[in-house]
Amino acid sequence: MCMNDAQWVWVLMCMNDAQWVWVLMCMNDAQWVWVLMCMNDAQWVWVLMCMNDAQWVWVLMCMNDAQWVWVLMCMNDAQWVWVLMCMNDAQWVWVLMCMNDAQWVWVLMCMNDAQWVWVLMCMNDAQWVWVLMCMNDAQWVWVLMCMNDAQWVWVLMCMNDAQWVWVLMCMNDAQWVWVLMCMNDAQWVWVLMCMNDAQWVWVLMCMNDAQWVWVLMCMNDAQWVWVLMCMNDAQWVWVLMCMNDAQWVWVLMCMNDAQWVWVLMCMNDAQWVWVLMCMNDAQWVWVLMCMNDAQWVWVLMCMNDAQWVWVLMCMNDAQWVWVLMCMNDAQWVWVLMCMNDAQWVWVLMCMNDAQWVWVLMCMNDAQWVWVLMCMNDAQWVWVLMCMNDAQWVWVLMCMNDAQWVWVLMCMNDAQWVWVLMCMNDAQWVWVLMCMNDAQWVWVLMCMNDAQWVWVLMCMNDAQWVWVLMCMNDAQWVWVLMCMNDAQWVWVLMCMNDAQWVWVLMCMNDAQWVWVLMCMNDVKWVWVLMCMNDAQWVWVLMCVNDAQWVWVLMCMNDAQWVWVLICMNDAQWV
Repeated sequence: MCMNDAQWVWVLMCMNDAQWVWVLMCMNDAQWVWVLMCMNDAQWVWVLMCMNDAQWVWVLMCMNDAQWVWVLMCMNDAQWVWVLMCMNDAQWVWVLMCMNDAQWVWVLMCMNDAQWVWVLMCMNDAQWVWVLMCMNDAQWVWVLMCMNDAQWVWVLMCMNDAQWVWVLMCMNDAQWVWVLMCMNDAQWVWVLMCMNDAQWVWVLMCMNDAQWVWVLMCMNDAQWVWVLMCMNDAQWVWVLMCMNDAQWVWVLMCMNDAQWVWVLMCMNDAQWVWVLMCMNDAQWVWVLMCMNDAQWVWVLMCMNDAQWVWVLMCMNDAQWVWVLMCMNDAQWVWVLMCMNDAQWVWVLMCMNDAQWVWVLMCMNDAQWVWVLMCMNDAQWVWVLMCMNDAQWVWVLMCMNDAQWVWVLMCMNDAQWVWVLMCMNDAQWVWVLMCMNDAQWVWVLMCMNDAQWVWVLMCMNDAQWVWVLMCMNDAQWVWVLMCMNDAQWVWVLMCMNDAQWVWVLMCMNDAQWVWVLMCMNDVKWVWVLMCMNDAQWVWVLMCVNDAQWVWVLMCMNDAQWVWVLICMNDAQWV
């Protein structure tokens, strides 16, 4: 001990064979105290306190065989407290509080064998509360409340062994409610409702041990429905439906050992949600939500051996960031950044055996590109490109044993096409139809190992048809026809292993023809002709193994010619 200007005391005491106390105190400007006490064979207390600018306290106490308390407090700018208490064999409390600008509290309490409460509160501008309570062996409640401008509440309740309810409510301008209910051991219902201008409902129901149904409905101007059904232990369904001009939903769920869900929803002109959840040992969630005109968040977190986090945040009207990092064996990073009102970049890279890259870039107000490539055994590519204000293409291809292709294209302001093809034993059909102003249908069918047909039809003002047929191993035909004012036809035919013909014709005012012919293994001709005011011709010919000619001519006011001729092995013009 020191009784002068320093006035500090250091005390180390031992009361019996086990009950001992260790104390370190400082009474001057530092004024800090470190205390370690033990009251009996098990009931002991460990305390670390600091009384100066840091002003923090760390306390570990044990009141009996199990009843112990762990407390960490900070009284300075951070002002946070971490408390872990146990009142009996199971009844314990865990509290984390922050008294500064954040002013939030995290509390985990257990009142009996199962009745426990978990609370997270924020007392500043956000003023939100997260509460998890359990009233008996299974009946527990989870509540998330926000008392500021948002004023929303998230509640999860369980009324018996399995019958529980999950509710998310918003009491401000949005006024929406999210409810999850379970009516028996397996038959449960998940409902999401919105009571304001949107007036939409989200329902998830389970009718028996495995046969479950997931339904998402919107009852306002959007009027869209999202349905996912599972008929056995593993068989899952992927459904994409569009019930109005643009609002469509994409859902892929699997309820077997993996038990994960992938959801992409569009609530209005821009607000859409993408959710991927896994309910097994991994316990991770992937969520992308849009809360207003632009500010949306995408979060994917994994709290197990993988230890990786995926976060997408929006900082203002456009500037948002999407980051996914993995610190384990995979060592890959997914980053999406926005550098101004529109120019943003999305990059996902994997540096291990998979070696694949996912990139999304925006070059100006609309022109952006999204690319995902895999350089390993799978050899597949996912590409999303935007060529102008609306025309963009999204392509995913796989070059391995499966040999399938996934393509999403947009031809104009709204008419877009999504195609997935499989060239093997599966012989399946994928159809995407749009019943709004565009009224177009896209059908992909496979009739046998190779003979398949691809059809795209438009039943509105355009009235055009796109057909792709395969008659044998090589001889196939591709036809694109338009039955309106344009009246043009696009035909691709194959007559044998090499001799094939490609024809594009227009029968209206334009009257132009595009022809591609092959006369033998090498000698082939490509011709493009226009018979209207433009009167131009494009010809590509091959005369032998090396001597070939390429000609492009224009017979109108432009009068220009493009010719490429080869006279021998090297001398060409």
